[in-house]
Amino acid sequence: MAGLISDAYTEIICDGFHLAPETVRLVKTAKDPSRVVLITDSMEGTGCPDGEYSIAGNPVYLKGGKAYTIEGAIAGSTLELLDGVKNYANFSAISFEEALPAATINPATMLSLEGVGALKEGNLANFVRLAPDFTIKEVYVGGEKI
Repeated sequence: MAGLISDAYTEIICDGFHLAPETVRLVKTAKDPSRVVLITDSMEGTGCPDGEYSIAGNPVYLKGGKAYTIEGAIAGSTLELLDGVKNYANFSAISFEEALPAATINPATMLSLEGVGALKEGNLANFVRLAPDFTIKEVYVGGEKI
């Protein structure tokens, strides 16, 4: 809650598991949009089938795509950042374009990184090109398609 009432950056895992959609909507309402940063907290089981994985040598179980400790607590995330952006837009009733800075320029600014986070002359030009259905069409690193 402290992140909501200060000018600090507020990092959120927008998976509907770590934070309920209503909580994400509260963050969007309470915070300056330039101070919201999307993170994933993703662990090694991200994109993998349900089963046993680990975090720092500790067993983690994926069930229904969600990561749990042996005791049943949340153990991490399997969220991919693109899904986090889509969820942020959805949960907050904003456009994808409005949600995108929370995963691009906001974290770059928070970390005082130069030359990343925005497509402009002189920047690194690391980006993905999406289809209208948000599937990844192309990936560029340093302006070169890979």
